[in-house]
Amino acid sequence: MGDYDIIIKENLEALLLPLAAKYLGISIAKAEDLPEKLPATLERQPDFVKRVTDTNGATFILHLEFQSTNEEEMRFRMAEYAGLLIRKYRLPLRQHVVYLGQRPPTMETELPQEMWITGFNLHNIKDFAAVDSLSSEVPEEIVLAILMDFPPEEADGVISSILSKLQLLTHDEATLKRYIQQLMILSRLRKLDTATEKKVEAMPITYDVATDYLYKKGKEEGLTIAVKMALQNTDLTHQEIAEQIGVPLEFVQKMSNQ
Repeated sequence: MGDYDIIIKENLEALLLPLAAKYLGISIAKAEDLPEKLPATLERQPDFVKRVTDTNGATFILHLEFQSTNEEEMRFRMAEYAGLLIRKYRLPLRQHVVYLGQRPPTMETELPQEMWITGFNLHNIKDFAAVDSLSSEVPEEIVLAILMDFPPEEADGVISSILSKLQLLTHDEATLKRYIQQLMILSRLRKLDTATEKKVEAMPITYDVATDYLYKKGKEEGLTIAVKMALQNTDLTHQEIAEQIGVPLEFVQKMSNQ
């Protein structure tokens, strides 16, 4: 395997034009190197990848693999490469495998139809009715109600319902606290963290919002983002940014240096 890899890679530049034209049905007018490697987590890197423009003016990624054996996993490996290459280069992709073995090639070339990659279904969680989630008996689903569809004026009632249902379904304080942590974090996405915090503080359990690790972590991340945005998009001085956001001047200066 190592020997043929070396030979093919040494000769591929010279082989590209005749190989593409005679055997792959591609008439290349221009080809550019794509030296960037795909993620190192791949078992192996592609044999040959170029950005190609054919004589009809079509530009695409040409991916070639050379195989000396019938690899059962080849169709899955090619699909893996395809997803990574399309994501990285945002261009149409044409893939070819050139078989070098003595025995007839028997590799499957297509994924089963149910595995075809044709896109994905997109769902907005705000289109889901919060009332449906609140009727669940699964705590993880109930927590998600904070992100679902409900009128703004019903926010307090929804938060109270979530907390009440979580108390009903959990049987120990540690588990309840875990779900509350999740709720506190998710509520920031709807800018309901202040309302949620007030409801949590009024609960008859020992839960210190101010010292909660995830809460503090999220708050610190939010302050960091706010300072960075102010530095990039305003003409305020460091002191003015610190005063408006409510952080030490040293914190703003540190972000500016970064």
